[in-house]
Amino acid sequence: MPTYSQILARMFDLQKFGMKFGLESMTRILAKLGNPHHGARLIHVAGTNGKGSTAAMLASILCSAGLKTGLYTSPHLITFRERMRLDREMITEAEVSSLSEEVWPATDPDSPPTFFEFVTAMALLWFKRKKADIAIIETGLGGRLDSTNVIAPLATAITNISLEHVEHLGDTLAKIALEKAGILKPGIPAILGALQGPALEVIEARAKEVGAGPVRLLGRDFRADVTKTDPLGRPVINYEGPLWSLKGLIPALAGPRQADNAAVALALAEILAASGPI
Repeated sequence: MPTYSQILARMFDLQKFGMKFGLESMTRILAKLGNPHHGARLIHVAGTNGKGSTAAMLASILCSAGLKTGLYTSPHLITFRERMRLDREMITEAEVSSLSEEVWPATDPDSPPTFFEFVTAMALLWFKRKKADIAIIETGLGGRLDSTNVIAPLATAITNISLEHVEHLGDTLAKIALEKAGILKPGIPAILGALQGPALEVIEARAKEVGAGPVRLLGRDFRADVTKTDPLGRPVINYEGPLWSLKGLIPALAGPRQADNAAVALALAEILAASGPI
């Protein structure tokens, strides 16, 4: 029986295959696992910065509302277990081990998955096994061809756009925005964060093209005004959205960007609340 360290080492060894853009491998793996993402209630979050914080804030909101809430983010800082959480609790080592052993037979040894594909399959399978009411899924890189883009979400969010991974996503904000906009789906609400200029133009055009909506933009359809900063450097914000007017909110994290991240998380929660109790 392999140890937990050996199981992790085998997974991390997949990193030698680098990045693979496309959904074919991910689709095949999930099909062999019984398509655990089908029928799941999922939220998809993309963006250059802030997507992890936004996803974590939304997970906290939904968990506090009484929903059994999953959260999938990357990368981890200290332990691999940080990547998958349920109701704020990290996945256990035993669960990582058993899920890994279950996913390996679903992979093709002649065309090995990437590390991120493998871990994404584990996460989607885990959320199904744990009977999560809802789960927030953070993209890895980009959006259109990201392994997570096999899901059919209840809502999507794009936090912001800046130059990143230009060798993979493109060398302009417009090209990167188009990749991120690949998570937009017909008839699915989209929340847009601090976007402007060509990035906003590309994403709004793509949303119109695919029929995503409603599309809500930070600063136009909802806002979070910073009233002051607390002694820990955290912004104190007043949120105004289509459904809620909330005052004196303090995100758990410090920094000026956290007001925008909190606003996007709250706008996503409003979308869910509008369709029924959350």
